[in-house]
Amino acid sequence: MQKKGELTTEELIKIIFAVIGILILIPFGIKIANILTYKYELKQAEESLNKIVFSIEKAEKLEEDAEVFVHSPREWWIIAWPYKDFKYNGQSKPLSCKGEYCVCICPIPSFSSKESSFLECESRGICRESDKLVKTIYDAPPSTFGAKVWKKIAIWRGKDVKNIPLNIGSLLNLKISLKEKDQIQIIRIN
Repeated sequence: MQKKGELTTEELIKIIFAVIGILILIPFGIKIANILTYKYELKQAEESLNKIVFSIEKAEKLEEDAEVFVHSPREWWIIAWPYKDFKYNGQSKPLSCKGEYCVCICPIPSFSSKESSFLECESRGICRESDKLVKTIYDAPPSTFGAKVWKKIAIWRGKDVKNIPLNIGSLLNLKISLKEKDQIQIIRIN
């Protein structure tokens, strides 16, 4: 006779199988959620890039600077290719960049380097070609002492510390400038 509150062997086996089943299904659920999130982020990136390209075309047509706000997707960034003097396996830009120059919105890699940025743009980013060289400019003063020291060392070594990818962390105000000859500058204002 079974006492109240005791589990039989059969009930215990059912509970164990239920827990194992749930543990097996969790990774599949996470995978599906990641796929759906990525598709949504890719759509957001495409919309943001369309806004930027429209602003570039507007600036070229009116021959004056233009402003645009982009706000999504978060943890992605705007990067222009070719990026400085970088080459990866002989390529200076992702294959999706058909023209000589392009601007892309790509996920920020977990380890930030030119190579990982290139691979993220190659595999998961969205790009638009340009007939002019594009630079992404962020010229804000460093916020910490370490960043100030890093910037001074980089400048001393002759590095371009302004032409960097622009992180879309929140609402991003950009100015499209054509002041440099044969060059489009996408400048982060905030």
